[in-house]
Amino acid sequence: MKTTALFLIGLSAAVLGGPCSWGAPTPFDAFMNSQRLEFTYQATVEKPSVGEVRLWVPFPIEDSEQRVISYKIKTSPAIQQAGQVTTEKAYGNKMLYFVLPAKEFVDHQSVQIEVTYQLERHPGKTTKLGQLEKKPALSPDLYMQENPWLKSNETIREMAMKAIAGANSDQEKIRGLYDHVYDLMTYNKDGKGWGRGDPVWACTAKRGNCTDFHSLLIAMGRQVGVAGRFEIGVPIPSHLTEGEIPGYHCWARMYDRDHGWLPVDASEAKKAGARDKYFGLIPSDRVAFSVGRNLTLEPPQAGGGLNFFIYPYAEAGGVPHTGLQQKFSFRRL
Repeated sequence: MKTTALFLIGLSAAVLGGPCSWGAPTPFDAFMNSQRLEFTYQATVEKPSVGEVRLWVPFPIEDSEQRVISYKIKTSPAIQQAGQVTTEKAYGNKMLYFVLPAKEFVDHQSVQIEVTYQLERHPGKTTKLGQLEKKPALSPDLYMQENPWLKSNETIREMAMKAIAGANSDQEKIRGLYDHVYDLMTYNKDGKGWGRGDPVWACTAKRGNCTDFHSLLIAMGRQVGVAGRFEIGVPIPSHLTEGEIPGYHCWARMYDRDHGWLPVDASEAKKAGARDKYFGLIPSDRVAFSVGRNLTLEPPQAGGGLNFFIYPYAEAGGVPHTGLQQKFSFRRL
């Protein structure tokens, strides 16, 4: 098998279902401890019927909670152009961008791109107010703008008003909203409708996955003047040392004008029966990849804004290319 590799070392700091292959258990407290990981993101692009393929693969967030130490790209078969790191303008999300001409598929039905990262991940607490001036993407105004993926209605508004009744501070409002979603929602992925992050569907169905939990929470916050950031990544099992990961996980940060962005994970709290544990603290048991909804990539895609960005996205002939597969795996170092 031929491969082509690209190393970049020393970069600056910045769920689920299916068959799994797990490593041996190990004790680890993700609420208390940082961890260093080897994380592999694999994208397979099937041969398009026409034209070249433009491919965007999310790149891990770099901030005080997560640092990319190095990464390596390997392709099979070897491709002519190496991927380049690009950054979209609104939220500062990074990605790897590839152009795969038709000639790359002449003798092959697919191209596989594998990116292996060395990462450090730390438990996350409230993002302090002082950081807002340094990063425009932390401005709460950005997250209060109209967003077609965060629809709302009078029912959501009434729920939000009820949830914050008697609150005397932003933190009390956020806690009221969080508790309301925790009490209302059930983590349940039966049938159809879940996973789109549709707040109107979630408040009616009263169930769903992490996307639905946090979309409803953010939509409720918007109704009462509390900004919310949607974040998405990949979960890392704390009791294992390595294995394949079958899906994604998302969480939220709600804006407290007195303190900053306060992290919450209502869906994981509900699954674990640990309401208080996931309010104001995000454990290190995840790799974060992107922020926001209705995303325009860099360079811009021809299609509309992406609902969220955790899986690879591709276009062929100017339209979305559905011949994509992804695979995640990790090893704790």
